[in-house]
Amino acid sequence: MERESMKILSAKVTPAPTSSLTINETEEIEDTEQAILWCGCGRFLLSVIISATLWGSGTHTASNAVKCGWDPVFLAWICSVTSILATIFCRIIMCGRGEQINSCKLGPHSVTAALVIKRILPICSLSLLANSLYFLALDNQRTSEVVALFSCNKAFSYLLSWTILRDQFLGTRVVAVICCMAGVVMMSHAESHEEDTQNNEILTLSAAAVTASNEVLFRLLIGRLSCQESATFLGLCSVCSSLFLWWVPLLVYLQKTAEVPEVSTALSMEYLCVTVIIFSLFQFLEKIGSHFLNTAGESVGVYLGVAVTAAMDQQSEFPSAGKLMGMSAIGIGTMLVIIPENWQEYLGIEQVHQDDILEDTKSKTSLSTV
Repeated sequence: MERESMKILSAKVTPAPTSSLTINETEEIEDTEQAILWCGCGRFLLSVIISATLWGSGTHTASNAVKCGWDPVFLAWICSVTSILATIFCRIIMCGRGEQINSCKLGPHSVTAALVIKRILPICSLSLLANSLYFLALDNQRTSEVVALFSCNKAFSYLLSWTILRDQFLGTRVVAVICCMAGVVMMSHAESHEEDTQNNEILTLSAAAVTASNEVLFRLLIGRLSCQESATFLGLCSVCSSLFLWWVPLLVYLQKTAEVPEVSTALSMEYLCVTVIIFSLFQFLEKIGSHFLNTAGESVGVYLGVAVTAAMDQQSEFPSAGKLMGMSAIGIGTMLVIIPENWQEYLGIEQVHQDDILEDTKSKTSLSTV
């Protein structure tokens, strides 16, 4: 009996080993959370840098290609056809890893001729229209202003997803849309109302609106895709452009009467090839790289392409106050768009709000008991 009582007392006195285990577990959890946070920040910064470089340099070379005499619609069609380069690049990576290739599915849909005509062809047509409008706007307008106005497409997509897809989003997204609209108005009325400038601004905003419509239509008709399915989608878009939309640049060429400026053929071909390669890489980043990088960083990178194009164009003239205020408002709207839905948890506002609610309920219950 004495031995049993001593064992019981020793068991009560000795500390439980579970406390040390829980402390170690909490430390490991905190370390993993910090590692995940730093990894997310690294992915965000990497996506910002890559997208800003690609979009800014692609806009610069596309502007030079248009000024060299290449038709914007033909340039957009070539970029759409060569999207199969992203598919080939993805297939090469998958074969190098030894992964099994299955190109018969696009989400829940099987790849058939009816799927290509009913779902992929409308998306491909809108993409061709958006790129054509964007390249048309580069003819007589600064590339930095075109990039700034085009970056409003993310705000437009939130509005369309709210009205068409019935998505719910935060109040900060509404403020982001308001900031983007205010920036557009400031940039439109900053300088003299020249007809060419107004037409180019309308073309740029139309390209942004069509791009937003294309994004919402993709979510409506196709849905979420895996990395392999995204590569298949880009290949099918290239097939649709080459088989069903070849008549668009031909019709524009037959109706074109403007004189082509005299430039070097080798220089114009260089601008064309570089533009096609850069936009193919951007399509690869947008559709396939989004599975590995941060999509919010891509939106910020498109806006930061303003600085890249200004540096590549060597724009020594500082923009006017109205233009600068408009670009700043669009930048604020772009930053507000990428705010996560659980941003209150990062700042601790939600927890404080819950504590206040608990204190109010306790006070009310105490008063009711009295």
